[in-house]
Amino acid sequence: MEIARLRAENARLKMERDIAKKAAAYFAQDVLQSTPGSGK
Repeated sequence: MEIARLRAENARLKMERDIAKKAAAYFAQDVLQSTPGSGK
């Protein structure tokens, strides 16, 4: 029972980490594109 709960929690945390990584990459790209002198 405990192992099943931990596996479910592990899967959820991995998914959250991947979402956070993608969000960070997206915002970093957005910031880089909007910096002064970038031609925009």
